[in-house]
Amino acid sequence: MAATLSARLALARALTWLHLANAFVLLLIPLGLTVAGFGASRRRHPLTAGWWRWQGGWQVAVLVQAAAGIAMVALGLRPKDPLHYLYGALAVLILLAERGLMADQPLRVSLEADYGRFNEAKVYAWINLVAFLVAARGLTTGLFGF
Repeated sequence: MAATLSARLALARALTWLHLANAFVLLLIPLGLTVAGFGASRRRHPLTAGWWRWQGGWQVAVLVQAAAGIAMVALGLRPKDPLHYLYGALAVLILLAERGLMADQPLRVSLEADYGRFNEAKVYAWINLVAFLVAARGLTTGLFGF
C-alpha cells in the first residue's frame, strides 16, 4: 500500500513539473511565432519551413500539456482556479483552428472563397498572439489562482 502511494506521489510530482515546464514552452513559442508572423506579413514574405517546424512543435506541446493535465486530474490534483480548465480547452481549440487553416483544409478554403485572399502570415500571427495570451492566463490561474 505504501509503495503504491509513494509511486503515485512520484508520478504526481513528475507530472506537475512537466506541466509547469511545458507551460513556459507554450508561452514562449507563440510569442516568437507572433513576431516572426507579423514580420513576414509586413515584408509580404511567405512563412518559412522553420516557422512551420516551430508551429508544429507548439502543437505537439499543446497535446503533451493536455495529456499531462488530464493525468493530473485523474490523480486527484486540481488547479487553484477552475478557470484553468477553460484556458486548457482554449489552447486545444486554437490548435484545431490552426490545423483547419492550413493549406487545402475546409476552413481555409471557405475563407478564401468568401474573402478572396488569405494573408497566411498575418492570420497565424494573430492566432499565435491569442495563444500567447491564453498561455499567460493559464499559467497565472495554475500558479496563483487568479
